[in-house]
Amino acid sequence: MNMNIIKGATLLSVEEAEQVPQTIREFKGCGWWWLRSPGHFTKRAAYVYYDGRVNELGYIVHSISVCVRPALILNLESKPTDGAKLTAGDYSFTIVCDGKYALCDTPVGWSAFRENWESPDANDYEVSDIKKVVDDWYQNEIKGKAVTKVAYVEIGVA
Repeated sequence: MNMNIIKGATLLSVEEAEQVPQTIREFKGCGWWWLRSPGHFTKRAAYVYYDGRVNELGYIVHSISVCVRPALILNLESKPTDGAKLTAGDYSFTIVCDGKYALCDTPVGWSAFRENWESPDANDYEVSDIKKVVDDWYQNEIKGKAVTKVAYVEIGVA
């Protein structure tokens, strides 16, 4: 068995979020949550409304009132069923996108997508402030922690 079952963390794209059932996308305890896809305008990034609707037009990238809801990138030989649960560190996740990701069930904070909203690449996830937030969260809270299926057995280490 591959013990390194998690390759890293990211935000979902618009296309990936649309594959997730709306009941899992709903995030009423947090409100809106960022996606890694750019919005339709330079200073906007896509997000999901609290009720699970995906907004690909986007919201202003410098807003700090949008949640960070990361997804773990899974590295499993056999893909778990979407909707299955797992835990890593102190967090619980729901398997989504045909077993490719585990979407965090709780917000890990609120953050601007990009504080420097005037930058020409303000909505580019790869150079964004929110990518740094996700990467830091993964390094500090998930990497190296035991990963378990809820109510089942340990399946590996992050």
